Amino acid sequence: MHHVHASALTSGRYIFSGHLRVVEGADPQTVLQTASTVLENKFGFFFTTLQVETGHLDEAGAEAIDITRPAPKNRT
Repeated sequence: MHHVHASALTSGRYIFSGHLRVVEGADPQTVLQTASTVLENKFGFFFTTLQVETGHLDEAGAEAIDITRPAPKNRT
């Protein structure tokens, strides 16, 4: 997942958006439904907007903000 954004719409109403990268051949509707359900039921989001993709379509280097990967070690 990358391009993650969460914010308060109003008091007690939170919204979430993000891009979900899936493996080739995955059913995008199943992934979308599962992710939406988890975000609503486990994390309490009122509204979600999700984009399912098999690659990083919008920018080079998006792997650096992929929250499912370990953070890179600082290079000093």
